[in-house]
Amino acid sequence: MTEQQSHEVVGRWGAVEIRRYPEHTIAEVVIDGDFDDAGNRGFRPLFGYIQGQVSMTAPVVQTPGSEGTAVAFVMPQGRTRDTLPEPADPQVQLREVAERTSAALRFSGRGNAADLKTRGAQLLDVLAGSPWQPVGAVRLARFNAPFVPPFLRHNEVVVDVREVPVPDHPARATNTS
Repeated sequence: MTEQQSHEVVGRWGAVEIRRYPEHTIAEVVIDGDFDDAGNRGFRPLFGYIQGQVSMTAPVVQTPGSEGTAVAFVMPQGRTRDTLPEPADPQVQLREVAERTSAALRFSGRGNAADLKTRGAQLLDVLAGSPWQPVGAVRLARFNAPFVPPFLRHNEVVVDVREVPVPDHPARATNTS
């Protein structure tokens, strides 16, 4: 079975999980052009990097940005830039990601640009009424191979969050007696 990125669930808000991800390393490429096409084009050099050297992990993460779409493989837990082989392809970059808290909404389906738009909007709508403020771009996380039927696929939209005080929120009420 494919190793999945470790995290600790620290809360829930409706269908949204609030998670703490430990520091981890990613192998990443940035691809110009269409978001859906970037996923396919970015997968090839990343798979070429890990093939025979590093175990496959899940999810494959896509994040839209001003420079293009970042496509990333999360490296196995405990692997760092120092313990991973140097990429032969200059397009593949290794990057350390600091511990972070994120909100995730799970869904099935293809896991494409339309899903990122629709499900990402749902995620942000849910967070609008919560004590969690989004920080940065919503990203798409895909956990299954393309041959898995869409209705059986595990996908998520994920955004980093920070907790903000909500004075009248029941979860924040304190006992003053």
